Amino acid sequence: VKRLLALAGKGSANAKANAAGVLWDLTINEKSRERVAQGGGVALLVELLENGNEEARARAAGALTNLAVDSTNQVAIAQAGGLELLLQLVERGNEQERATASNALWNLALNDDNTAAIAKKGKIGILLQLAEGKDTEKNARDAGVIGGWAEDQTG
Repeated sequence: VKRLLALAGKGSANAKANAAGVLWDLTINEKSRERVAQGGGVALLVELLENGNEEARARAAGALTNLAVDSTNQVAIAQAGGLELLLQLVERGNEQERATASNALWNLALNDDNTAAIAKKGKIGILLQLAEGKDTEKNARDAGVIGGWAEDQTG
Protein backbone atom coordinates (compact mmCIF):
# COMPACT_ATOMS: atom_id res chain seq x y z
CA VAL A 1 0.00 0.00 0.00
CA LYS A 2 2.88 2.39 0.79
CA ARG A 3 4.27 2.10 -2.73
CA LEU A 4 0.85 2.70 -4.27
CA LEU A 5 0.32 5.77 -2.13
CA ALA A 6 3.75 7.08 -3.10
CA LEU A 7 3.01 6.48 -6.78
CA ALA A 8 -0.40 8.15 -6.50
CA GLY A 9 1.28 11.14 -4.92
CA LYS A 10 4.41 11.58 -7.01
CA GLY A 11 4.05 9.57 -10.19
CA SER A 12 3.21 10.73 -13.68
CA ALA A 13 -0.40 11.61 -14.48
CA ASN A 14 -1.00 8.10 -15.83
CA ALA A 15 0.76 6.48 -12.88
CA LYS A 16 -1.37 8.49 -10.45
CA ALA A 17 -4.54 7.41 -12.25
CA ASN A 18 -3.45 3.77 -12.29
CA ALA A 19 -2.46 3.85 -8.61
CA ALA A 20 -5.81 5.42 -7.71
CA GLY A 21 -7.52 2.61 -9.64
CA VAL A 22 -5.65 -0.06 -7.71
CA LEU A 23 -6.44 1.74 -4.44
CA TRP A 24 -10.09 1.74 -5.48
CA ASP A 25 -9.94 -2.03 -5.89
CA LEU A 26 -7.98 -2.61 -2.69
CA THR A 27 -10.25 -0.51 -0.51
CA ILE A 28 -13.09 -2.93 -1.02
CA ASN A 29 -11.35 -4.90 1.74
CA GLU A 30 -11.70 -3.65 5.32
CA LYS A 31 -8.06 -4.25 6.27
CA SER A 32 -6.88 -2.50 3.13
CA ARG A 33 -9.15 0.46 3.90
CA GLU A 34 -7.47 0.73 7.29
CA ARG A 35 -3.99 0.55 5.77
CA VAL A 36 -4.79 3.14 3.11
CA ALA A 37 -6.33 5.53 5.63
CA GLN A 38 -3.50 5.09 8.12
CA GLY A 39 -0.96 5.64 5.35
CA GLY A 40 -2.34 9.08 4.49
CA GLY A 41 -4.49 7.86 1.61
CA VAL A 42 -7.49 10.04 2.40
CA ALA A 43 -5.59 13.31 1.94
CA LEU A 44 -3.81 11.96 -1.11
CA LEU A 45 -7.04 10.84 -2.80
CA VAL A 46 -8.70 14.17 -2.02
CA GLU A 47 -5.67 15.89 -3.57
CA LEU A 48 -6.21 13.81 -6.72
CA LEU A 49 -9.82 15.01 -6.85
CA GLU A 50 -8.46 18.53 -7.14
CA ASN A 51 -5.32 18.10 -9.22
CA GLY A 52 -5.55 14.76 -11.01
CA ASN A 53 -6.56 14.16 -14.60
CA GLU A 54 -10.08 12.91 -15.41
CA GLU A 55 -9.18 9.26 -14.88
CA ALA A 56 -7.38 9.97 -11.61
CA ARG A 57 -10.31 12.04 -10.31
CA ALA A 58 -12.85 9.34 -11.14
CA ARG A 59 -10.73 6.58 -9.64
CA ALA A 60 -9.90 8.63 -6.55
CA ALA A 61 -13.63 9.21 -6.05
CA GLY A 62 -14.14 5.45 -6.36
CA ALA A 63 -11.53 4.77 -3.69
CA LEU A 64 -13.08 7.43 -1.48
CA THR A 65 -16.45 5.72 -1.96
CA ASN A 66 -14.99 2.57 -0.45
CA LEU A 67 -13.13 4.40 2.30
CA ALA A 68 -16.32 6.27 3.23
CA VAL A 69 -17.96 3.02 4.28
CA ASP A 70 -16.16 3.55 7.61
CA SER A 71 -17.42 6.34 9.88
CA THR A 72 -13.92 7.49 10.82
CA ASN A 73 -13.07 7.95 7.16
CA GLN A 74 -16.34 9.83 6.55
CA VAL A 75 -15.10 12.47 8.97
CA ALA A 76 -11.53 12.44 7.61
CA ILE A 77 -12.69 12.87 4.00
CA ALA A 78 -14.86 15.84 4.95
CA GLN A 79 -12.05 17.40 6.99
CA ALA A 80 -9.67 17.02 4.04
CA GLY A 81 -12.04 19.00 1.80
CA GLY A 82 -13.45 16.01 -0.02
CA LEU A 83 -17.11 16.99 0.24
CA GLU A 84 -16.71 20.20 -1.76
CA LEU A 85 -14.54 18.56 -4.41
CA LEU A 86 -16.96 15.65 -4.83
CA LEU A 87 -19.86 18.06 -5.14
CA GLN A 88 -17.93 19.90 -7.85
CA LEU A 89 -17.34 16.64 -9.72
CA VAL A 90 -21.03 15.78 -9.59
CA GLU A 91 -21.87 19.20 -10.99
CA ARG A 92 -19.12 19.59 -13.59
CA GLY A 93 -17.36 16.28 -14.12
CA ASN A 94 -17.61 13.84 -17.00
CA GLU A 95 -19.96 10.87 -16.78
CA GLN A 96 -17.51 8.61 -14.94
CA GLU A 97 -16.51 11.36 -12.51
CA ARG A 98 -20.15 12.16 -11.77
CA ALA A 99 -20.96 8.50 -11.18
CA THR A 100 -18.09 7.78 -8.79
CA ALA A 101 -18.42 11.12 -7.00
CA SER A 102 -22.15 10.55 -6.45
CA ASN A 103 -21.42 7.15 -4.92
CA ALA A 104 -18.85 8.71 -2.60
CA LEU A 105 -21.30 11.44 -1.59
CA TRP A 106 -23.93 8.80 -0.84
CA ASN A 107 -21.58 7.08 1.62
CA LEU A 108 -20.43 10.38 3.10
CA ALA A 109 -24.03 11.52 3.58
CA LEU A 110 -24.58 8.63 5.97
CA ASN A 111 -22.78 10.86 8.45
CA ASP A 112 -25.23 13.47 9.78
CA ASP A 113 -22.57 16.17 10.00
CA ASN A 114 -21.65 15.62 6.35
CA THR A 115 -25.29 15.80 5.27
CA ALA A 116 -25.68 19.02 7.23
CA ALA A 117 -22.50 20.42 5.63
CA ILE A 118 -23.85 19.60 2.17
CA ALA A 119 -27.11 21.35 3.05
CA LYS A 120 -25.29 24.41 4.45
CA LYS A 121 -23.49 24.72 1.13
CA GLY A 122 -26.93 24.85 -0.50
CA LYS A 123 -26.25 21.56 -2.25
CA ILE A 124 -28.94 19.28 -0.78
CA GLY A 125 -30.56 19.49 -4.22
CA ILE A 126 -27.60 17.54 -5.58
CA LEU A 127 -28.47 14.65 -3.28
CA LEU A 128 -32.05 14.84 -4.47
CA GLN A 129 -30.93 14.90 -8.11
CA LEU A 130 -28.74 11.89 -7.47
CA ALA A 131 -31.83 10.03 -6.27
CA GLU A 132 -33.57 10.75 -9.57
CA GLY A 133 -32.72 8.39 -12.37
CA LYS A 134 -31.25 5.79 -10.03
CA ASP A 135 -32.70 2.40 -9.28
CA THR A 136 -35.62 2.14 -6.87
CA GLU A 137 -33.54 0.70 -4.02
CA LYS A 138 -31.03 3.55 -4.28
CA ASN A 139 -33.87 6.10 -4.42
CA ALA A 140 -35.27 4.68 -1.21
CA ARG A 141 -31.87 4.85 0.50
CA ASP A 142 -31.25 8.40 -0.72
CA ALA A 143 -34.69 9.52 0.38
CA GLY A 144 -34.08 7.93 3.77
CA VAL A 145 -30.81 9.80 4.23
CA ILE A 146 -32.24 13.12 3.10
CA GLY A 147 -35.47 12.58 5.03
CA GLY A 148 -33.55 11.62 8.16
CA TRP A 149 -31.47 14.75 7.90
CA ALA A 150 -34.54 16.95 7.38
CA GLU A 151 -36.30 15.29 10.32
CA ASP A 152 -33.27 15.95 12.54
CA GLN A 153 -33.27 19.61 11.54
CA THR A 154 -36.94 20.15 12.40
CA GLY A 155 -37.14 18.47 15.68
